[in-house]
Amino acid sequence: MSESQTLIVSRRSVSQGTVAEALAEFIQPRRGFEAESLELQDMGVTTPAELAEFYADFTEALQAFEEAAAEVDPEVMASPQNRIAACLQSLLAEQGEGSPLNVPLDQGGLEVKFDKMDWWGWFKSLFKWVRRDEYHPLLRPSSTTPGALGNQARLAVFSDWGTNLYGAPVIARSLEKDEDFDVLMHLGDVYYAGTEKEMQERFLDPWPTSAGKVSRGLNSNHDMYSGGHAYFGKVLPAFHQESSYFALQNDHWTLIALDTAYVDHDIDDQQKKWVLEVVKNAGPRKVLLFSHHQLFSRLDSQGPKLAKQLSELLVADRIFGWYWGHEHRCVLYDKHPIFGFWGRCIGHGGMPEKRDKVKKFPAIGNPIGDHVWRRMDAQHGIPASIALDGPNEHIKDKGEKYQPHGYAVLELAGPQLTEFHYAADGRELEQVVLE
Repeated sequence: MSESQTLIVSRRSVSQGTVAEALAEFIQPRRGFEAESLELQDMGVTTPAELAEFYADFTEALQAFEEAAAEVDPEVMASPQNRIAACLQSLLAEQGEGSPLNVPLDQGGLEVKFDKMDWWGWFKSLFKWVRRDEYHPLLRPSSTTPGALGNQARLAVFSDWGTNLYGAPVIARSLEKDEDFDVLMHLGDVYYAGTEKEMQERFLDPWPTSAGKVSRGLNSNHDMYSGGHAYFGKVLPAFHQESSYFALQNDHWTLIALDTAYVDHDIDDQQKKWVLEVVKNAGPRKVLLFSHHQLFSRLDSQGPKLAKQLSELLVADRIFGWYWGHEHRCVLYDKHPIFGFWGRCIGHGGMPEKRDKVKKFPAIGNPIGDHVWRRMDAQHGIPASIALDGPNEHIKDKGEKYQPHGYAVLELAGPQLTEFHYAADGRELEQVVLE
C-alpha cells in the first residue's frame, strides 16, 4: 500500500461512525443476557459480568482515544497507548478499506468514512479479539552467544516508524540512498495495533531492505496490542531474526536489544538472566542497550520496573549507552549522574507529536534550517538534555504544530562511537562523539 492509501481512523471517523452509540445499543440492559445467549456464547461470553466488564473496558478505551485524538488535528494520525482503542482503530481501518466514502487528506493518507455497518457482527469480532488470552509465545534466543558485528560498523536506528506516512517514507528513501549500513534497527511500534495487514503494508512493504546487510526489529506495545502474532509470525521470519531479544558483538562493543513489550515496560526474569549472562561474557567490552521503552524521561513516564530488573548493571556503571523509542521525540540526554550512561530517545520516526512540551525550552546553537536544539534542565534525577524542535515539513499545512521526524546513525570505529542525528530527508543535524 502506498503512503497515499494508508488509512487513518480519526476522531471524525469514530464520531461519524457512531461507535459509542452502537456500543450503548449493543449491550443496553433491556436486551437481556438470556435473549441473546446464542450470539453471546458465540462471542465467548458466558456471564453477564463478562459483558459488563467489556463495556467498562471499552468505555475507558473510547476515552483514551478521545484524549489522544484531541492532542492532534483531526486530519493527523494519533493512536493511544490503550490496547482496545488501538484494536478499535485497526478493525475500523480494515472495515473501511476500499470504501468510496474515504477522503484523501492533504497531510497524507485516507480518512476512513462509513455509511452503514453491521455493528453487531463487528462488536462480536472485536470482543473475541481483545478479550482472548491467545498471545503469540515469546520467542527467545537459543544461546547467549551474540551475533557477529564488524569492528568498523554502521547502524541506522529509528523508532515508531510504522505509519507509512509523514516522515516515515522519507526516512526509508534517505536510508536507501545511503545503502552502507551493517544493521538497520527499528525500535518498535507499527500502528495501530500491529495487525498482520498493518505489519505488512505499513512496515515490511516500505522497509528499506536494500540499505542494510542485516535488519532487526524490536517488540513494542503497539505490536503486542493484537497479540504479537504479526511481529513474531511475520517480522522475525522476514528479518531472519531468531528471537525478540538478541545481541551483536565485536572486539570492542556488545549491543543488546531488549524485549520490553511482551511484559509491558518490563522484562521477565528469564530475559534478565540472559542479559546478565551476555554482559558477564562480554568482558571489558562497552555495552549498548536498545529497547522500545525508556528507563527515564524528562517529558513522559518513567521505567521503574526496568530499573529494578537491570539494577545490577546500572549500579555497576556497566552500560555505556541506551537507545529507546516509545516517545515520539528526539532527546539526547547528558551522561546519567548516577548510572553513568548516555540515554537517547530516538522515537521520532513517523508518528506526529505536538511541539508544545519542547518548544518552551531555550534554543541553543545555530538553527539548521528550520530545525533547532533546545536545552532541557535536569529534574528529579533525570539528566539535562537537548531535544530536537522545529516544524515537521512532511505534515502539509499543519507542520508548524508538530515536531520533526528523523533517525540516528551509529558509527563504531574500534572503541569509538560517533552518533549522527539526521532529519528525515537525510540532512545532518548533530554529530556527537561519545566517551
